[in-house]
Amino acid sequence: MAIAKEDLFCLPQHIESFAEDIFGKLARRDDYLRGLGRPEFLDKLTELLADLNALHPFREGNGRAQRAFLAQLARAAGHPLHWEAMDPNINITASQAAHRGDAEPLRQMLEQLVQDPDRSAADEATTPEHPARAAGAALTSPEDGRGQPRGSRSRRSPLRPP
Repeated sequence: MAIAKEDLFCLPQHIESFAEDIFGKLARRDDYLRGLGRPEFLDKLTELLADLNALHPFREGNGRAQRAFLAQLARAAGHPLHWEAMDPNINITASQAAHRGDAEPLRQMLEQLVQDPDRSAADEATTPEHPARAAGAALTSPEDGRGQPRGSRSRRSPLRPP
């Protein structure tokens, strides 16, 4: 089924081949955006986000999937991407402009969200952990010596026999 908001996204019969082009280029030509200085990284990230948005393979969740994928890709490339600072209205306007051929607003938005790699190492030590990572860490807290996570009480599960 063809998907559109204001503009038509990739037609269903072309999704597979367009995805192969996007991800093939990312892997072969762009080496997953690794080893790039900030300006070149931003240029390639902008192109990639514009292409992923045009691909739009899902009926729902394209933006969330793009942000999760690009955050992981950017972190692995040494350019942390902080989506939590994104203004949703700017994102929509910038994405629409890129879809119509003007990627500059998208690049400007990403420039605000991509942390400078020189600042990253220093900030990592002082920036509070993201709530999702902090929540995950709390689930795997060190044991208190009795085989129980620190601060928990030793209680038998009502679902498990004594």
